[in-house]
Amino acid sequence: ATNVPRLLRSNGVASVRRGRVRIADPVPPTQWRSRPHHQQMMVAWTSQSAGSSEKTDDELAAVKAARSARKAEKERHKAEKKAKKAANFEQKAQAETIHDVTYLSVDDQHTYEPFGDMARIMSRSRTGRDFVQVSDLGAHGSIQRGDTVWLRGRLQSIRIKGGSCFLVLRQNSFHTVQACYFKDKTNPELSSKMMRYLKTLTAESIVDVEATVVDATVKSCSIQDVELSLRR
Repeated sequence: ATNVPRLLRSNGVASVRRGRVRIADPVPPTQWRSRPHHQQMMVAWTSQSAGSSEKTDDELAAVKAARSARKAEKERHKAEKKAKKAANFEQKAQAETIHDVTYLSVDDQHTYEPFGDMARIMSRSRTGRDFVQVSDLGAHGSIQRGDTVWLRGRLQSIRIKGGSCFLVLRQNSFHTVQACYFKDKTNPELSSKMMRYLKTLTAESIVDVEATVVDATVKSCSIQDVELSLRR
């Protein structure tokens, strides 16, 4: 058999299967030697097929140019995909970055991030925040349920589970109160970012929180009838 282009002839003279020539004449192979015209026909047909597959220089140049154009287009799509992926990664990283908060005034706090490490203000202004004492919370304190307060204390412990976070804040070594934060379904991106920041807090850190006083039953703190629902 001779290797030739894939072709199938239906006139019963010759056929190509998987790139090989074979005689389709019903004459048995043992009689081919007595039938030299079969050999002549096969040689002439294969020569004609080989000659028809040759291309001119212009055709070869056109094929090469088309191949180069396809390769260039593929590389362009690959570069665009890579650039888009890098841009999306940069945008996501920027969105997840937690910046320091320069808190200058309580009147402008709506323009600040609701969480983050406090930057040094170096006496540029007085913030205007009035911090309350933990001992003033609860049934025997002066702070009423539903009030929004600022409180500064040490982080005694923190526990995060799923979309919930519980902190215990301590003042004066003895007074403790529980603060809590839950993911907000109405603003999932901001609350998820808040949860990521809370996970970075370490025990004994000094934290400032703005929170609403709500009813609760907490046996592990000195203030057992209320807790703080964190806002910032």
